[in-house]
Amino acid sequence: MKERRPPCPAAAAVVFQDPPPAWSLTLEDIVLRHHGAFVLRDVRLHIPSGSVLGIAGPNGAGKSTLGRVLTGLLEPCAGRILVNGVPVAPHALRGHSVFLDQEPYLLRRSVAANIAYGLGRQASPARVQQALAQVGLPSSMAERSWYELSGGEAKRVALAARLVRNPPVLVLDEPTANLDDAGIAAVEAVIRQRSGRATTVLISHDLHWLCTWTDHVEHVVAGALVGRGHITLLRGPWEPSAFGSVMPLGEHGGIPAPKAPHPKAQAVLPAQGAAVVGDEDRLPVHVRGRILALFHHQGRTIASCSVGDIRLWAHTIHPLPPGSPVGIHIEAQHIRFLE
Repeated sequence: MKERRPPCPAAAAVVFQDPPPAWSLTLEDIVLRHHGAFVLRDVRLHIPSGSVLGIAGPNGAGKSTLGRVLTGLLEPCAGRILVNGVPVAPHALRGHSVFLDQEPYLLRRSVAANIAYGLGRQASPARVQQALAQVGLPSSMAERSWYELSGGEAKRVALAARLVRNPPVLVLDEPTANLDDAGIAAVEAVIRQRSGRATTVLISHDLHWLCTWTDHVEHVVAGALVGRGHITLLRGPWEPSAFGSVMPLGEHGGIPAPKAPHPKAQAVLPAQGAAVVGDEDRLPVHVRGRILALFHHQGRTIASCSVGDIRLWAHTIHPLPPGSPVGIHIEAQHIRFLE
């Protein structure tokens, strides 16, 4: 994992009462269809035990669907799921690999009853209090009713209801959405506590947040895994050029690429295939934009750049402040078409 925010004081001191058993998850050639259309196609993924995996991608790409397959809530049409190298039926994951939806549902009960639900005879006030502490909520919250909670509090209670089971695998869908700074810090403290002890999967649109809090990030586009790390999705349209194809961006220039299979083909460009050009560099500039932010990742500096309507990731050795105009060189051979 990478650079971290400071720990949340209310949650950082809490440790697992019983460390979850170590689980690795492997998906082999997973296929899922809905009404005949592919939702997931030929997904191959290995998640080592104790690791933190990020899943990124555009709306409708299949991120949440993949999360539900990882937790046994959806059964694939084809392929295998393995736990610690042993094939298992999808339903065998339930209760051990747990999913927290972006907008979780609470039972019409007290906070304590929501957290203890499903524990049966193992339920106790001490376990409820520990789960509340893990998400940075006070013990007095336990007796409040579900309708007395704000949206952010309800989300943290729903997270506590998953953590109280000490699950070997925890999948969080947009876990920081609609949370204030304290709520985000509490989620990050949970991720920190689980790292190395239990397996965690984070689904988010925020690529920088994912790269900060995970061991690596997988990108999903149209139900398929298309690459890792800082990746720019290019949607075209593409026009023929002397060297293959180009995605024209008007006054901002154009992105060169190999020959496109068709004008509206989607493609991916990893950050290592784009470079911010300095005055002393002898590289041709293909597109121009502005620096949005600089991030440090695995010993390199990655620039998030605004190029027209595109947020483009590029590596850089130039410490330019946000807002600086920049030229960007594109290495066409790094662009990969998805169709």
